[in-house]
Amino acid sequence: MPKRPGPWFRKSRMSWFATVQEKQYQLPVRDESDRAAAAAAYQQLLADLAAALRSQPPQPPPPPDLARAVEPARPLPTVAAAAGQFLDRRRARLAAPSFRQYDIALRVHLVPAFGPRPVASLAAEEIEEWADRPEWSNSTRHNRIGTVMTFLKWAGHPLKIARPPMESRGADAVLTDEAFARVLAAARAGGYGSDLEALLVTLRGTGARPSEVAGLTVASVDWANRLARLREHKSRRHGHGDRVIHFSSPVMEVLTGQRARHGSGHLFRTSRGNPWRPAALVKRMVQVSAKAGVHATAYMGRHTFATAALVAGVPDAVVAELLGHKGTAMVSRHYGHVGGQSRVLKDAVERLGRPKAG
Repeated sequence: MPKRPGPWFRKSRMSWFATVQEKQYQLPVRDESDRAAAAAAYQQLLADLAAALRSQPPQPPPPPDLARAVEPARPLPTVAAAAGQFLDRRRARLAAPSFRQYDIALRVHLVPAFGPRPVASLAAEEIEEWADRPEWSNSTRHNRIGTVMTFLKWAGHPLKIARPPMESRGADAVLTDEAFARVLAAARAGGYGSDLEALLVTLRGTGARPSEVAGLTVASVDWANRLARLREHKSRRHGHGDRVIHFSSPVMEVLTGQRARHGSGHLFRTSRGNPWRPAALVKRMVQVSAKAGVHATAYMGRHTFATAALVAGVPDAVVAELLGHKGTAMVSRHYGHVGGQSRVLKDAVERLGRPKAG
């Protein structure tokens, strides 16, 4: 299989090589990790070949790679510049919550770490070390690395980066009533001066995504019918219609209290009066978890809701609709074993409790 344009490392020779017009050239770079130097040497090789080509009598048009080399070598794109272009292109193609995750991974975290570096100089080991942060869960690391891999592939520098497995959405992703009470007490006693406690209760009582609840406003709630209808949401790009969040009586009490507190605008706000943003919520939950002695994330409210619904025997299709999924595939993949196991155990208890014949 022909090598793709650009430098590549040959371990048997412990040197970088490049293929131009079906001919291999050894580059004067031997450090496997110095991709930036290899890329610069490759650009110099193309320039030298183009200069030699110009000094010869007229020839048929050169192949595309040499034709590009006739032009003055342009500086290699930096991570900051490429990430900005990538996000500009993605903005119109992604729902707002999904784009926000791309923006957080790249603009907020990747660019400050590698911004001035050429994209071609990044190595997989560096990205793995960058993502190894104690405040990030395995699921967060998995998603952030996936976003970086998508970006690097788009930028012409694909890398195979080890990603930790997604965290289980089973027992470890569920907060018991006792643990949740400790989290609420920590949020209440933290002196944060925000609506965090009300936000967490609403998340656990609706199964909605944190971004959906954080974005609720007084005007977006249908108070008479006890629901909210969201036109912009994560699943819209998959063909789903409006996202409908249903509110139980306890949740309606919380929302009504928030409406009385703020009057208009966002129902849930930070201590500074701003709407909750993902980064701020993650940071606050890390602090609350440490104070409560319980590992807790905002997303656990959603997992707890789904698990409780399945254990109670709510049909998968109904749970999927409440969670905002188009079908039952996600429920079956992540939560189905919970409901299935519960039903099996309940049936076994019923059989054991029946009086024996005779």
